[in-house]
Amino acid sequence: MSMIEYKRNCPMCGEEIPYTRKSSKVRAEKWDTNCGSCATKGKNNSMFGKIGENNPNFGSKRTEKTKKNISESLKGKEHTFTEETRKKMSESKKGKKFTGEHKKNISESLKGKKLTNEHKKKCRLSALKRIERNKGQVIPNHNPNSIKFLEQKAKEFGIKDLQHAENGGEFQVCGYFVDGYSKDKNIVIEYYEKAHEKKKERDERRKQEIINELDCKFVIIKE
Repeated sequence: MSMIEYKRNCPMCGEEIPYTRKSSKVRAEKWDTNCGSCATKGKNNSMFGKIGENNPNFGSKRTEKTKKNISESLKGKEHTFTEETRKKMSESKKGKKFTGEHKKNISESLKGKKLTNEHKKKCRLSALKRIERNKGQVIPNHNPNSIKFLEQKAKEFGIKDLQHAENGGEFQVCGYFVDGYSKDKNIVIEYYEKAHEKKKERDERRKQEIINELDCKFVIIKE
């Protein structure tokens, strides 16, 4: 016996839509929803095939309790796509490019908005994971001439486990790679070339983020 017992027609194309439960049909009729095909055409691809004020969730906001419950339910779970799903997603994007109008709309929507340090950190970490997944281990560029100065400063502090580009690879923290780091002493050593004179504000912000994350001592060697 077929499980399809309830039917209605799509208000956009007239196609028959089957339902296995009466409640699903009643809800669809209440919101006058479209079929799956019509719901994904053009801009009409949001929940229930409705956009703006016509969407059932328009204006609603999740409570802090709901956000917390969702966060707790996702902890420890890995969300990965199957190879078949990845292939379909890749195929669907082939040949598609953002139009000038699309880029303009994105740019306009971001005007006046400032990303928090936490958000920037997540973006950096996400970018590193993406690079590692697609190209393997991330190996940042480094100044070979800086190594002797890093090791000299390490001797001054009695550091014997200094990790740098030529000894274990640069240590990564907050999505940044530091020139030298001692886990034993919890000391970060950075070598600033003359070009850093023009990046004082950015360097200071980066420095504070690293200190806050590691609760470490931060030493700067200037060229």
